[in-house]
Amino acid sequence: MRKLRDIYRRFGKSVAALIVAGLTALASALTDNHISADEGVQVAIGVTTAAGVWLVPNLPQHPGIKTALAMLLAGLNFLVTIIHGGITAAEAVNLGLAVLGVIVVGATPAVSAAARGSAPAAPRAVPRY
Repeated sequence: MRKLRDIYRRFGKSVAALIVAGLTALASALTDNHISADEGVQVAIGVTTAAGVWLVPNLPQHPGIKTALAMLLAGLNFLVTIIHGGITAAEAVNLGLAVLGVIVVGATPAVSAAARGSAPAAPRAVPRY
């Protein structure tokens, strides 16, 4: 159980963003029985958000960086939807999920390796010839 809790503390934000991306794809498919081009872009932005949240390191000096990334991409999601012809009911659900994703990423804990007590490996010296 402790190991699962440690995994959650380390990767919680990434898992939360991935779940929201999956829910976005599911909502796109279920609301009107197909995924339109606009909805496909929304799903792609959701997957990009999950990947970005996973790739951005947990920086103790910048604890909100992952939430800021999720917020930026949710804003992009909104702009793409508005620019391409307005918001349909299915797209409104997806935008709601994007906002939920920002909230969940912000509320989910994330602890960096340095904060957990395991210091990063020291850089290896490059031999000079």
